[in-house]
This record gives sequence, C-alpha cells and structure tokens, in this order.
Amino acid sequence: MIIEKQHSRRGVHRLIVLSLTTAAVGGAVAYALHSSGAAPDLPQRPLSRIEQAAASRFAGVEPQVRLPDGRTLAPSNEEHALAIEVNLFKGLLVRDEEKRDPTFRLRAEAELARRKPVRASISWEDLSGNRDLTFTVADSEECGLSGGAEQRVLDLDEVARHPCLDRDNLWESGTTLTLELEPVGQAEPLWQELLRDTMKQMAADAYLAQAVADAGE
Repeated sequence: MIIEKQHSRRGVHRLIVLSLTTAAVGGAVAYALHSSGAAPDLPQRPLSRIEQAAASRFAGVEPQVRLPDGRTLAPSNEEHALAIEVNLFKGLLVRDEEKRDPTFRLRAEAELARRKPVRASISWEDLSGNRDLTFTVADSEECGLSGGAEQRVLDLDEVARHPCLDRDNLWESGTTLTLELEPVGQAEPLWQELLRDTMKQMAADAYLAQAVADAGE
C-alpha cells in the first residue's frame, strides 16, 4: 500500500512517500493480530462484502502495527483497524488461490505488466514557491497514460482527463503543471509490492465472484 505525501523542493512541506507491507511479506512495518476475546469496534457505516468477511474472519482478535524495533501500536481508529483486517484477509485469499491455482502468480504478473505501472511526478509553482507531488500510478492503461517514460506540460483541463493525476482543489485555476513519468521496472522492489497488491485484488475479486455465485445473486 502506498501512502502519498506532498513535499516542496524548497522545504515548505517536507514529507515523504511511505510504504506499508504486511507481516506475510516481511515488510519493515508489519501488521499483527493478538487475541482480545472481544469483537473490535467497526466503523459506523455500511461495510462492503469483503470488509464484512474480514471482520468476521478476525472476530475476537485485535489488529496491531508492529514497528521495525519490535514495538506495537494500536490502530488509530476503527477505519484503520478494519483496513488492517482487510489487508490480512486478502493475504489469506492469495495463499488459498496459490494453492488452488499454480498459475495464479503468473496471471498476476501478466496483469501487472498489462497495467504498465509508473512513477509520476507533477511540479508547479504557486505563492509558496516551486512545488511537486510524487506518487505511483499502478495502472497507467486505465488512466489513459502511455506507460512509458515521458515529460510534458499540462493544463488543468488535460489533467482532468487522467483520473489518476487529478487532485481536487490542489491547484489554482490557470496553473501550468509539468508531468514526468518513469516506468517501474520488474526488478525493482516497488514492482514486487505492486505485484502483491495485484494478487490481493485478484484473489479478492475471485472470492467475491464465488460468494455472489453461491448466494445466487
């Protein structure tokens, strides 16, 4: 999972891009569970089917975030706790899919290659100075991008045609943006992280399709 942060070349907003992985893949920041004997609180909103399944699967246990130094932190709120459970549940679905279908990983690799993931950087100027925003586009095909290395200047109308680039209310009217794209190579750690995300989504989609079929919907 990629959390994008905005930063400034002049240090006005000096934040970074943080990567979170699960304990199953040995990431620097891991998710853990421990028995609590009581069901954790859930968000006060309708839950998706996959969220319901994750909450049911981990009922009676409490998710935690384990830091590299061994310390554990409680989730910041109910949404965070549920997100951890969903992530772990999808990891279990991936394990089951790999057992059921030896070609599952190969199909996920082919799907990620089709999506042509890229690193994107958008730079512009405003009253605070030169600013830029960097993030990962996991599916450049869906976003209407070429998937290759490129640099071009865009106006806000052009940005709006690419949903993965659009950031509501971030830019003033008339702002000119410079877009740089760099393909993510298959040998990079980021590719492996995106592959894990792809496998989790494919496994979740298969689970939901089967649930719908079983329910006769």
